[in-house]
Amino acid sequence: MVQKRKEFFSMIWIWLILIYAAVLRFSFLDSQPLWIDEQISASVMQSILSSGKPVLPSGIFYDRALIFHYASALFSLPFSFLYLYAFRIFSVVIGIAFVYLIFLIGREISNKYLPWIMALLSCFFSVFILYSQQSRFYIFLMFMIALEILFVLRKKRIPATIAFIIALETHPQALFFVIPLFFSWLEWLSERRLRYKRLIISLLVIAILVIASISLASIIDSLTFDYFWIHLLWAFNFLMDNMRYSLYFALAGIVFIFFKDRRLFLYLYLPSLVSFFGVLLLDRFETRYLFIFFFPLLLSFGYLFDWLARKLDARIILVGLGLFVFLSSNVFDPLVAPYTLYPKPVYNLDRTMPKMDYEKFFSEMELKNITLVSGWALGPYLYNHEPDYSIPFSMTGHASDSTFQNGSERYIGVPAFPQEFDGEYYLLLDRYAMSKLRQNPVEENCSLEYDSSGLMLFYCS
Repeated sequence: MVQKRKEFFSMIWIWLILIYAAVLRFSFLDSQPLWIDEQISASVMQSILSSGKPVLPSGIFYDRALIFHYASALFSLPFSFLYLYAFRIFSVVIGIAFVYLIFLIGREISNKYLPWIMALLSCFFSVFILYSQQSRFYIFLMFMIALEILFVLRKKRIPATIAFIIALETHPQALFFVIPLFFSWLEWLSERRLRYKRLIISLLVIAILVIASISLASIIDSLTFDYFWIHLLWAFNFLMDNMRYSLYFALAGIVFIFFKDRRLFLYLYLPSLVSFFGVLLLDRFETRYLFIFFFPLLLSFGYLFDWLARKLDARIILVGLGLFVFLSSNVFDPLVAPYTLYPKPVYNLDRTMPKMDYEKFFSEMELKNITLVSGWALGPYLYNHEPDYSIPFSMTGHASDSTFQNGSERYIGVPAFPQEFDGEYYLLLDRYAMSKLRQNPVEENCSLEYDSSGLMLFYCS
């Protein structure tokens, strides 16, 4: 009877946490404009709803994160009144489920304080709220990796394998999390009397090495040690901006887990560390590639306080943790805080996620019916202002990822703006494209008409 009552109240508490997590994630869902990658996903989802195929307006098949894009498109249907913001609904749902998933992982590791610490931390953690409010696959990828870890801890290897495959289909960075899957299946093989066991294990090792080699070969040209220390500094600053002093507790928790729970370290922190240092070696490093590391960092943070609460005075430790989160929340720092305790827009601290508010621009500006030239072409296209021309630029500053392919803009298919053009035209430039252009396209006969929300409009004659 006592146990049933305890389980009943536990269920009530977790539902209250999930309801409040939903409030934080649904609130101000349209407060931030869609950034560039969200616009790409939104155009793909529009194509899925209209034709059933993930195709860009230019006709190019978009083969990234197909499961995520189809699911997001379907979830957007009841919320079509939100227009492009409806494509964020699936991420919101996954973000809420992610809170419960982390609660379950905490219960697998330590059924004392850790589940509740993790549920509350993940409910309020600003980064998780931010990723849950984007029509991009970041929170979905973290969810599938965390789901794989949960199944591995429960020794449910087939569901873990399925979760890993979905994560890998979502983003290649999930490849590093084949490590817990490999050791889990290796453990299963060692526990059974099988004929040709050594041969099976050898084939398993060879298969993992082949997959890893193929993946490494595909990015080997992008790896360099030249900027490692610079990237490490950027990474630390980015993590510090988003976690503040929680990062120090999280790093201490990783060291602590290494000595106290080698199994958890092997399954989660070894692949995370390998992935982390691999990302730093990319010559096209972007801080947004670090997004999946917030999950293990927050878990190590909670793990440390769970151990302290079990070994010392639990009330003092837990009250201290609550006070720490409160002081690190948006109650004291309304603009940027690691934890969001009351509904408020969560601002993106990642400078590699360029944001341009085309919705605001087209609501404030009434354009004449003349030629429209743009830098980033997909933005105005999504708001029913398809540009006539686009100015080629590289997404990362490298020629290999130009916005143009086979003579036309790769996302909507318009031609390049000619070197010489007679007549009047609008030049709509976003600051992201401007930062990548080697030559300033603004000529002497152009006058600035608008400069706000990451966009500049010039009238040229």
